[in-house]
Amino acid sequence: MPHMSGRELLPLVIRRFPDVPILIVTGVDEVRMAVECMRAGAFDYLVNRSDAETLLAAVRRAIEVHETRRENALLKKSLLSVELSHPDAFAGLVTGNRAMHSLFQYIEAVAASSHPILITGETGSGKELVARAAHKASDRKGEFVAVNIAGLDDNVFSDSLFGHLRGAFTGAMEVRKGLIERAPAGRCFSTRSGS
Repeated sequence: MPHMSGRELLPLVIRRFPDVPILIVTGVDEVRMAVECMRAGAFDYLVNRSDAETLLAAVRRAIEVHETRRENALLKKSLLSVELSHPDAFAGLVTGNRAMHSLFQYIEAVAASSHPILITGETGSGKELVARAAHKASDRKGEFVAVNIAGLDDNVFSDSLFGHLRGAFTGAMEVRKGLIERAPAGRCFSTRSGS
């Protein structure tokens, strides 16, 4: 860089964007410089000669850490708060129980996550209502799609999720969209009975 080194730029970027993980990609292959950058707050230090897979892996790790930090902050905020941010999302779940209210706060905290959410419970315990509330609290624009996989064999389950093309198997007379395709930008929840 012509006017400033990456090492000098690093604290300025950290001050301005403290929540963003910073990857240093440089031609300088010095352990001392790598240690300095990491101590100054860089998430990772890569040498320009690194292959594309190494760079992609570092970016993925940085995104995962960033999401985890954001989720932890949201979880902490929601668990310390007595008010729900999305009370309308829980309109289908009527309760005065404090433990359920804590569960609602937890659902709000994890709803925005890009990670899968597994909901388990006995038949009739409200798993789909909880999944629907998590979808509403996530602010995703896609359709909510629920599927009960309890009675489906592997082939029917696969066909339900992914759909099929005409002629894919005997009896497949037309294209059928799967549940995942019906829920772009949304979530497809599968619920499972049992503890």
